[in-house]
This record gives sequence, structure tokens and C-alpha cells, in this order.
Amino acid sequence: MGGSYRIIGRIGSGGMAEVFLGKAMGVAGFEKDVAVKSILPAFTSDPQLTAMLIEEARLATYLNHTNVVQVLDLGKMGDRYFIVMEYVDGADLDSVLKNAREKGQELSPALAGRIVRQVLAGLAFVHERQDSSGNSLNLVHRDVSPPNIMLSLAGEVKLTDFGIAKARTSTLVTEAGVIRGKVSYMSPEQAQGGDLDHRGDLFSLGIVLWELLASRRLFAGDDQIQLLQEVREAKIDPPSTVNPKIPAPLDQAVLRALSRSPADRYQTARDFDRALDRALTRSNLRATAADLEAWLKDAIPPGKIEPLPRDGDEIIFESAPPPSGTAVLLVPGSQPAKPHPGPGLKDRSRARSLPPSRFKGSRLLLAILALPIGIAAAVLILWSPWKPASPSRPPAVLPSPVVEEPEDVPERQAPPENVVGVAVDETPPEKIVKKPRGKGTLVLNSEPWARVIVDGRDTGVTTPTVGGIRLPVGRHKITLVNPELEISKTIVLEIKLGETLKRFVDLKKEGVQH
Repeated sequence: MGGSYRIIGRIGSGGMAEVFLGKAMGVAGFEKDVAVKSILPAFTSDPQLTAMLIEEARLATYLNHTNVVQVLDLGKMGDRYFIVMEYVDGADLDSVLKNAREKGQELSPALAGRIVRQVLAGLAFVHERQDSSGNSLNLVHRDVSPPNIMLSLAGEVKLTDFGIAKARTSTLVTEAGVIRGKVSYMSPEQAQGGDLDHRGDLFSLGIVLWELLASRRLFAGDDQIQLLQEVREAKIDPPSTVNPKIPAPLDQAVLRALSRSPADRYQTARDFDRALDRALTRSNLRATAADLEAWLKDAIPPGKIEPLPRDGDEIIFESAPPPSGTAVLLVPGSQPAKPHPGPGLKDRSRARSLPPSRFKGSRLLLAILALPIGIAAAVLILWSPWKPASPSRPPAVLPSPVVEEPEDVPERQAPPENVVGVAVDETPPEKIVKKPRGKGTLVLNSEPWARVIVDGRDTGVTTPTVGGIRLPVGRHKITLVNPELEISKTIVLEIKLGETLKRFVDLKKEGVQH
């Protein structure tokens, strides 16, 4: 699939990726809202994260269900891959619950049961999905949690983000002992770093149901190591100990889903769904789709779309059709790179189709006739002292969320190099504010370990930085990221000439969970 996507603004940005609101554009003015997800610029060089994004798109080819967010396209722009997804007009469950609490809205047990049953319908489809040969994919989501459950204004419930999902056909290799996912929603076996099957997803959804009924977190705290230990032990009280309004049948249904041993849990999503349905019926707690839709109209927070800096009238993603899979971001008034646009790049000012050749051998004949001309042109270019001027502006790139620090600059900017026809304005030296020169050293350590991102660029090193990092004098934005626990911390530091600045960051206490 290939298409054009006009970017409207940024929906949100997490620890590893960002999501944009866009519009898929077609003929006769056709437009459709879509969500465009891409890895953050600082992590484009990480092959594991890129592989996870591609795997998410690949697995999506098997997943077409009303309770699963659809992935529509996969593209690449420069060194950044992006996926185009169905846009859900609403918010994730985590945001909905926070907004409802702020407004004093209570989620009834009946509505909680309906939300979870819709997720179970999606999980049943995912877990039972087969490939074209009839073999089970053995697909496990591995990150079932409120941020990955989308709720729409129309009352729809959809599971999303299969970025770390695991399938029998997966091209990803999971390292032994590496823990992926949100600690507060892991199953005991996932927290141990062991083998995980679909029953781990049911435990995670059991945590979600417990929290919806109790109106508070089950596993909470800033100490990630302590959280892991609590999840591994899985000593869980029934939700009625927190909310006495919860009837006994619901308590029993939740606690079985939260059994420490996978063998003691529901063995399939359909088993969990049937048990939950019986518990709700026995407790006289029923909610319809209309009931959920009515509640969500007030509970869903207003959408916040961050506008992007524009250079021109609009920003466009162009996704190439297979097999190239390339993409480009076009800004009206600018031109894409000239050497060869390829099948995925379009020059909008000169787009036209060429008639098919009438003779089978015409292309070969033209190539033979053009060969001497090409050789002569190459010789002239190599021996000519003339060099082409640099373009007045570089090709447009995907907008980055990185905030650039202001720099001291001359009152009048120097002209760009190698640009023909630009007069140089001789600015008196005394009017130029000189930026301090030289470097200092930054020595970083953290607990747990973290990758070091400086001013939006991955340094390629992790903490502790034994020899330190040499940085230019001035202010720098430093981001420490632990991708395994999905926590990060950003700080701004001032580097002075010749100084060795030492900092320790406790990510377990200061970091932000993504």
C-alpha cells in the first residue's frame, strides 16, 4: 500500500516514539483522518527499535478486528520508518480515567466489565489468529495496559501498540532475561524475564480490571525493583477490600485472572470473557454500548494536537508502494532531492504519466544509443572546473520534538557557503557577539543503567560514562533512557570551559515511566 498523508500536528510523544495526526489524501479531494507513528529522531540508529516498529506493521497484516487498532501502511523517510494507523477519535483508557477522576465522574463496575469484555474480544481474536497455512501464530501482546487501550467517542474499545508483541513467525529475537513492557502491568513470569504465552496477557488485563473496580493502582510506586518483586510474588487482595461495593462474583472472576501460576488462570480469553459475563449477570451489573458511549462523552478529555512548525503551506508524507517502501516529506515550494525521485517520490509541479513502449526492444535500443552520450557527459563534468551551487534549502525532514537551545549569533547572519549571486555584507567585527569556544567534560552515572542522549542526538554510550563525554561550552539537554524498563529523565546542564561536571541520576525515583 502506498499513499500521501498530510500532517496536521503531533498527538503525543513518549520515551521512544511520537504520534502525529494526519490525513490520508486521495483523488477528488478525498481525505481520511489517520495516526502516523514514528521512532523519535534520537533512536533512529537503534536497530532493535526500528525492528520493533517494522514487526508491529508486519503483524498487523494478520489483525483485522473491530477491537484492534488497524495498521494501514508502512513507510520510510530518510532513516526513519513510520507506520500509518487507524485514527481513534477519543483517548486511551489511562487518560480517560485521570480526566474522569478530576471531574468527579465514577466508573461503575458494569461499565468496567463492558470495557474489559471488549478488550477480551480483541485478545481472543489475536491469540487465536492463524497464518495463511492454518498454523497458529501464537501471538502474545505482552503490553496490555491502560495506555494501550483506546476508547472512542462512539463507545468503541480498541487494543493498540503491538510494538513488543511476540509471534511464532516473529523476526525479532528476544534476549534471554530482558524484560519488556510496563512493570505495573506485567505477569509474574514476565517480571521474571521467563517464557511468556497468551495467559500473561490475561493476567495483565486482570490487573486492568482490578484497578477499574478498585479505582486505584494495584502495583504502584517509584522503586522499579520493588515493583518487580511485588509483581513476581503476586500477593493480591480482592478489589472489594478497597471498594466494598464490588460483589463477590466479580471478586472471584478477577482473582482467578490474577493467579500467580498460569495453570490456575483462565486458559483462554474466551474463558475469561464467559466467566466475567456470568459474574456480571449474577451481580445484576449490565451495561450496553449506549451506556458506555454516554459516559465517555464527558469522560474523554479534549483532544490536544500540538501544532508543528511549518515551512510552507502544508507538510506531506509520501509513502512509496511496494517493493521500494520509501517515503518523503514534501513541503510546498521546496523540491525533493534531485538525483532520482524513485517510485515513491512525486514532483507535484510536473506529475504526468508516460505511455507504454510499443516495441519490446525499444528500451534496450535507447540504452545502447545513450551510452556514448553518457560517457562523454561524464568526462566533461569530471574535467570541468565548474561545480554546481548548493541548493538554497535542504530537503525537508520529519519534524523533531527536540527543543533547540538559543545560541549567540552575529547581528547579521553570514550568507550560506557556495551560493551563487549572494552579496556578502561586511559586518564590523566589533558588532559580532562571539560564542564562547572550548569544551568541558560531563561524567554521568545512573541507577539503573541508561543510554545518553545529548541535545536530541544519541551519543552511543551508556552510563556510567567512565571517561566522560566532551561537550562544547554552554547549555545542553541531557536525556537518560532505560529502554528495558521504559523510563527516562531529562535534565539541562551548563558546561564550563575546562570543567569536569559530575552528575548521578536515580532513574528509579526521578525517571518517568512511559
